[in-house]
Amino acid sequence: MSSFISRLGSINPQILREYRGRLKPRSVFAAIGLSTLFQLLLCFSITDGFDQVFPERLLDICQALAWIMPYALFSLGGYYIVDDLTNEAKTGTLNFVRLSPRPAREILLGKLLGAPALPMLLIMSAVPLFVITGLAARLSIWLLLSYGIVVAFGTVAVYTAALVVGLGSGTSSLLKQRGVSAVAFAALCLIAITPVFMLWNSWYTWQTIVTGGELFRAWDPYVMEWFYLDISGNPLLAHLFVLVNLVIVSGFLWTIAVRKFRVPQSTLMSKQLSYGITAYGNVLGWGFLLNSDLADYERTGFLVLLYACNIALFFVLIFALAPTRQTLLDWVNYRRQAMVQRNGRSGGWWRNMLWADGSPSMVAIAINFIIIAAVLIPLLVWLDRLDTDFQITAGAIAFTTISFLLSALTYAAIVQLIFSSRLRAPQVWAAGIVAILAIVPPIVLLTLGIYPDSYPDNGGGILWTFLGVPFIGKAATSVTWLSIVGLIGQLCFLGFVLVQMNNRLKGLATHSYDTAALTEHI
Repeated sequence: MSSFISRLGSINPQILREYRGRLKPRSVFAAIGLSTLFQLLLCFSITDGFDQVFPERLLDICQALAWIMPYALFSLGGYYIVDDLTNEAKTGTLNFVRLSPRPAREILLGKLLGAPALPMLLIMSAVPLFVITGLAARLSIWLLLSYGIVVAFGTVAVYTAALVVGLGSGTSSLLKQRGVSAVAFAALCLIAITPVFMLWNSWYTWQTIVTGGELFRAWDPYVMEWFYLDISGNPLLAHLFVLVNLVIVSGFLWTIAVRKFRVPQSTLMSKQLSYGITAYGNVLGWGFLLNSDLADYERTGFLVLLYACNIALFFVLIFALAPTRQTLLDWVNYRRQAMVQRNGRSGGWWRNMLWADGSPSMVAIAINFIIIAAVLIPLLVWLDRLDTDFQITAGAIAFTTISFLLSALTYAAIVQLIFSSRLRAPQVWAAGIVAILAIVPPIVLLTLGIYPDSYPDNGGGILWTFLGVPFIGKAATSVTWLSIVGLIGQLCFLGFVLVQMNNRLKGLATHSYDTAALTEHI
């Protein structure tokens, strides 16, 4: 093992550093011993002793391991990665690693493969029992191979997400405390990520293989189609769909991790990447609506779910694309120097707003909204023609689109204004203020009995439109003058916030100019 690790270290020194620190003899023996003890207890609890080992009992052991291994692999491995990165950020060794002449991708790959070495060793020592019991229970070898490949791809995606969380937590004063973000990520894996991963694959991937239903014993799922391609009845399409999407998600997350490793104070993602993520997520969701097995009311439910996912995506993008005060200062200084070189001509304003990472995020949020609207508006028009209770006119669609856009830009401008201030923890302040603005007013209106689906004939239309919820239920059939007043209120409030943001940028430009003049004088 020592010679193998040394040869591996010549290829990637970061892996050698991680393995030498973690694969101590005592740790290795403890991991293997713990895994062996757990396997013995599992066998005894299921078979009531080794004298009653029947094929169905072996199948029970294999099934239990099939569910337990991803839970342990995702949660424990993710915990180790996040905890390692936050601890190195706290002690300052992560900055020392950044000074290495090795490429960032090589260092992060070493972290991804080295930090969770003990959890991977723990699971790998249980793989022989899983394979032996599966073959003894007459499961298909292709099922066992498929299980290993899909879980391996899922592990890469989860561990890459752990890299992003660990690197992001290292620059946050709130999450930098050791264990906070690691425990939160492990809990997320236990509660959400692993169950969704296992349920999807047990229903739509592994049951397409012979004996797959015997291992997971799931009920008959819906016929799952994506753009009318039957991915639940074709093993090749089912595996391609899962593996390709896991590769795409891993690629997005890997790009973010490399970015945060190289420049810790940068925004979470670049504006170009945000456009790609938004387009990918909406096209993926659009494909599920094109399913010949869905009833019209089910398509409406899927559309509501897609809207909810886009709202959550918007809140993530608003915080992920907003540069900090120092980043804005650097961008303003860069623009000032570019104007001097162009003899006073600014030039490239739109290009800066669309692509430059240090520029304010409002234009990028608007572009992301246009991408979402390009996908969802045709779906709204299509659903309006189906035999459902979902009815919305063309004017209401346009009005709703404008109202949602104004709400998104308002939140983005507020967050950007807070990020550009001198507050000690702007992320916390921004999250708190946005949460108050998005949650408290709707709760107050609902408490007063002013519901969004019954306001066309009363003053509630102004309030709900001002909050970005212009049409729900029977309110979606017409545009009233009350809703127009609410839209005007949105415009006025957005204009006020943008004026404040413009004044803040002018102040940053003055500060940048004074700093540059003082530097030249010195």
